[in-house]
Amino acid sequence: YRDVGRLTRARDVAEKSVDFFPDDADLRFTLGALCDEMDGGLDCLTHMYKAVEMDPAHASALNYIGYTYVENGIKLTEAEVLINRALAVSPGSGHIMDSLGWLYYVKGDMERAVAELEKAFDKLPNDATVAEHLGDAYVKQSAMQKAFGAYEKAYMLAPKNRKLEYKLQKLKIKLKNR
Repeated sequence: YRDVGRLTRARDVAEKSVDFFPDDADLRFTLGALCDEMDGGLDCLTHMYKAVEMDPAHASALNYIGYTYVENGIKLTEAEVLINRALAVSPGSGHIMDSLGWLYYVKGDMERAVAELEKAFDKLPNDATVAEHLGDAYVKQSAMQKAFGAYEKAYMLAPKNRKLEYKLQKLKIKLKNR
């Protein structure tokens, strides 16, 4: 249901599934992710916390909570602990590397941000969010050509993303006026 855009139906099925299988951490994670996709609020974290309570090594839930904190600019120390726990469980995960890189970006540590985001991009070269994050970090490092390349890749992957289009156009003007 999620894949065909029927989010309400997907959440209903996930809720019923959790009722039938209350100890399934993966179902709890799925329900939390659907709630987040539909509502965009922090309420989804209740399900993520429950998934981690059931399975302390649930890398996806650990990462989800950590990344959500980073995106909201809250509990950054706890976010770092959670993301690193997730990375210890799934060391090859590009999504978790992206979360860690984005955390460093938010904290202002561009050297570590770029290093982590480049690793994430190597793992996920077709993920628009990872490419955009990398572009943002390159901009902060004043590596404008690299930023342009990352934004261009992100925009090719997500051509309807107006925010990306704006970043790309803004950087084009900046590079042209150099």
